[in-house]
Amino acid sequence: NKGAAPFLLTPPLFRLEGEQQTRLRVIYSGGLPENKESMFWMNIKAIPSSQAKAGANTLQIAIKTRIKLIYRPKSVEGTPEMVTEQLRWTRSGNTLQVMNPTAFYMNFAEVKVGGAEVKEANWVGPGETARFQLPGVSAGALQWKLINDYGGTGALHHANL
Repeated sequence: NKGAAPFLLTPPLFRLEGEQQTRLRVIYSGGLPENKESMFWMNIKAIPSSQAKAGANTLQIAIKTRIKLIYRPKSVEGTPEMVTEQLRWTRSGNTLQVMNPTAFYMNFAEVKVGGAEVKEANWVGPGETARFQLPGVSAGALQWKLINDYGGTGALHHANL
């Protein structure tokens, strides 16, 4: 989604000294579909303070952390793990295709065909179809694991192609 996200991050700018931490609040302002999940990327940039000394060489590195932000409306009950068996997998040549008829984003921790990892397999949105390039020689059963709501890896699932 290239437009402005319907979220407010507060505080938008803050200073942290070494060994300190803070909390960021994500506030939803409305306007998203209420029948399916919506996904956005939250980018947080850490910029070191400048304490340059005359004549001294310094290296400063800014770090950008990119986090998936998934909004799940109250009307969407359950978890992706509960409905992942509804995914429809097909193979066409060297392409693996997955159709997601559910209201959830399916974020893959791992997808394998015949034991070979499908490295490009990352996620498929609700009501969408995703295509991933298969590794060179990949024949056999399909297996996958999802990333759960807490960032952990879910159960192993199987399907035939």
